[in-house]
Amino acid sequence: MCTKEQRMMKEIQHKREKMIDFAQKHGLTSERTIRCSQELDMLLNEYQRTFQCGSNSNKINTSRKQIFVSLPKAVVNA
Repeated sequence: MCTKEQRMMKEIQHKREKMIDFAQKHGLTSERTIRCSQELDMLLNEYQRTFQCGSNSNKINTSRKQIFVSLPKAVVNA
């Protein structure tokens, strides 16, 4: 059974992968990459609002670290 948190994490992961793909194909400043990045920001904000409360804050901070990604060096230097 998939929890809401697991579903959101999968959606965030998918959006992140899509953003990286756009950045590699179209560049960091392309409209597609920026739009996807903004959508990812909204998902991350929603995740944080939904799950960050009281005793869950440590769990959420750990989860945010797990979902953060650095763009490949080739993309950053493009």
